[in-house]
Amino acid sequence: MSDPISPLTANWPQELLTKAAGIRLIAFDVDGIMSDGRLYFSAHGDELKAFNILDGLGMKQLMAAGIDVAVITGRKSPLTEKRMRDLGIPHLMQGREDKRIALQELLSTMNLPAEAIATWATTCQTCQPSVLLALG
Repeated sequence: MSDPISPLTANWPQELLTKAAGIRLIAFDVDGIMSDGRLYFSAHGDELKAFNILDGLGMKQLMAAGIDVAVITGRKSPLTEKRMRDLGIPHLMQGREDKRIALQELLSTMNLPAEAIATWATTCQTCQPSVLLALG
């Protein structure tokens, strides 16, 4: 018996499905991807950031499916650290302005080829709300 085809992917090119099937790691940015991109500060200088609960659910589903999840962000934030810890995200790299270098370091540590990763990040700081999703 063949595998059922999801209505979501029924019309997707086979080449894309084959490439996606090889993904072992998805790396996310934070600001503008997992949050609305805005930062809130109290009069005392406390930083506040809103995360979408559905993003967390999706990340947990990825990990349950055997796909590693990483978060690479240019900012250092205790809020991001707490959120990722609460979600059980195994790979958090903060304060990394050059996300490509950080990702290459992670791939080397995990011994993964570039074809086994997908990234989801804003394409640049001024391109909001453009999003780049890259496979391999």
